Amino acid sequence: MIRVRLKGTTLVDLVVSCALFSVFMTVAIGLFTSMTRVVSREQKPAERMMEARVAALKVCRRLRNCKEMVSPTLREMMAGGESSTILLRDQVLRRTVKLEVVEGILTETHYPLDYDHKNAAQFRPIKALRLTPCRDFSLQSGGFAHPTRLHVHLTTTDERTVQATTNFREAL
Repeated sequence: MIRVRLKGTTLVDLVVSCALFSVFMTVAIGLFTSMTRVVSREQKPAERMMEARVAALKVCRRLRNCKEMVSPTLREMMAGGESSTILLRDQVLRRTVKLEVVEGILTETHYPLDYDHKNAAQFRPIKALRLTPCRDFSLQSGGFAHPTRLHVHLTTTDERTVQATTNFREAL
């Protein structure tokens, strides 16, 4: 057998050390990827919750920009009504915006400003935005005690609830 000496080590020692190093790296990479999976599994509910919060803030922004609530009307809301579909005229966008849950996703659909929900077949949506997956969405009035206040309740698909409160311009 021929032995090659490289600075005092044999070829066998070099092969063994390379094999040990590759085993060590394989174990280290395996541990790292399993830790990454654990971290990503823990972060997904937090990401969904953040997405729901952003959607609730977008709904609040639409309500603050609202020039007029088409359906339900402010009087219906003040009488203690609760609604899961909202149709309002946004004076900043200069569009009619419909907020509703469609197939488990909160959507924001934009229509022309002169949109009439009674003759909906005549109008085509300009744009439809899918905000977040959710199970339930509702809007409640502050009642006669707080007439300008609206409460937004959004329940995500994994049963987490997001609530937001905003002032409503039409009532001011």
